Amino acid sequence: MQTLFMCLPSVPSTTATASAIHLIDSSLAPIIAACIAAIFSLVIAVVSLFFSYKLAKATASKEFARLSLEFKMRQLNDLYGRMLPLIEKSKMLWDKLTEDKPDKWHLLGHLEEVRDNARDMNLAKVISDVNDEIVKLLLENGGLIRGTVPESFKLYLKHQALVRMAMDGKDVGRIAEHEYYPKHFDQDVRDACSRLREEIDRTLTTYEHMGR
Repeated sequence: MQTLFMCLPSVPSTTATASAIHLIDSSLAPIIAACIAAIFSLVIAVVSLFFSYKLAKATASKEFARLSLEFKMRQLNDLYGRMLPLIEKSKMLWDKLTEDKPDKWHLLGHLEEVRDNARDMNLAKVISDVNDEIVKLLLENGGLIRGTVPESFKLYLKHQALVRMAMDGKDVGRIAEHEYYPKHFDQDVRDACSRLREEIDRTLTTYEHMGR
């Protein structure tokens, strides 16, 4: 009987068990600490990446707003805004030229009459000179026109080329209806100026909000 008890495995004492647990805890502590540090670093990296993305996005949006504003201001200051007063000046002179003319009177349709009238010829030359300035703006700054060039702009260029030839005493041949002054050209320029002013104001407001 005594021999049987001696063969049975001994049960570890409470002290030995506690020592073993302490030993295990001691060996796991660095691993646990390293895991916590890694998780903390990962969280910091993710948060940092998120804020970097938000900052980059805000910076890109602000830069786009700035470039958009600069382009629209160039459109207004270098093209449409400069054409508008010239159009108004041309219109004022045209009203003077046609004050004693019937409705739907066209310069290109009455060239001989104009050439025989010193007053009308002088006014027609000044009008043509003003319109040449508009043509110069279109040719030099046409790159500021976004999208397709309006049809009225093309018709205007052709019309003024014919008027310039006529003022220089050259034969322009028979004039077709579509070669007369395109009335919607004036309105297209006015509309473009109004639209650009509104867009500039809106962009400025957006730009100011981004800077807050």
